[in-house]
Amino acid sequence: MAKEFTVIHTLDESVRVQRGSVVLLEYHYAPDVPQYESPKPYIDPLATPLGDVVTLDRPHDHLWHRGLYFGWAHVNDNNFWGGPTYVRGEGYRGLDNNGSQVHEAWERLERSDDGVWMVERLAWYSFGGERWIDERRTLRVHPLASENELLLTVVTELTPHGDQGPFVFGSPTTNGRPNAGYSGLTLRMQRSMNDGRIVLSTGQEGPDVMGQRGAWLHFAGRLDTTNQPVCVATSSSTAAAHSSTSAAMCSRSAVSGSKNRIASPSVANWNPKASSAKKVRPATSSPYSRRQSSRSRRDAPPSPVSPHG
Repeated sequence: MAKEFTVIHTLDESVRVQRGSVVLLEYHYAPDVPQYESPKPYIDPLATPLGDVVTLDRPHDHLWHRGLYFGWAHVNDNNFWGGPTYVRGEGYRGLDNNGSQVHEAWERLERSDDGVWMVERLAWYSFGGERWIDERRTLRVHPLASENELLLTVVTELTPHGDQGPFVFGSPTTNGRPNAGYSGLTLRMQRSMNDGRIVLSTGQEGPDVMGQRGAWLHFAGRLDTTNQPVCVATSSSTAAAHSSTSAAMCSRSAVSGSKNRIASPSVANWNPKASSAKKVRPATSSPYSRRQSSRSRRDAPPSPVSPHG
């Protein structure tokens, strides 16, 4: 049986999940970064069961890329992705339109027999300070019999706040830039993974998967830091989130002998007519430990305008 998880909550900052001495992930729910980066919660590090870190946080040329995160490049005229905004006919421009995702409260934060649960309420604020969208986000780290696998599910529900809206969700591609659908749940990986193999459930591989839809996708490559083979599998349905599914996806990998597997299914729900009122489940007592710390503000200058997302 796999080792039990340990959960460490640094108040007003982050939640870390470990198995034994290995830090599997750390969810930063109150990032302190310049507005130009569209502040939003994110996971970094996200590591394999062997402790090999897959994510890359705030790379020098894309400071708004935050490991594993949920963002949207175009929501009406605001940018909840970070960095410059792609303007049809003009290209990328640095605009005063970067919104924020703000953590408000935990509905559930506990370790139980069915894994680690992080359920939070967030608010999406426009650059002008208006509360546009209410979000309920659930992250769950599943208990697995195998210590070679990590299974993380992400479920998000977005609801217009009050009488706000309607909202149009888009990307640089919907605004005129081909093959640039930057939006949604996003994983920024280490640069050494650039030459890995990508496969879609339809059988398409490599560049052919750009812009395509599928039930699942997997990516396999190697890390410079350890030379370990790694397979990352993602699915659009929690029904496909079983470890055997991720194993089947990764078994098609071009990287032989991979025992490092991460599966991350995600589901996004949009309720344009739903009320913003929510019943909040009281927090449950749990065995996670709390650690108080102070946070220092990063007063960094605006990020340079990049030709990429």
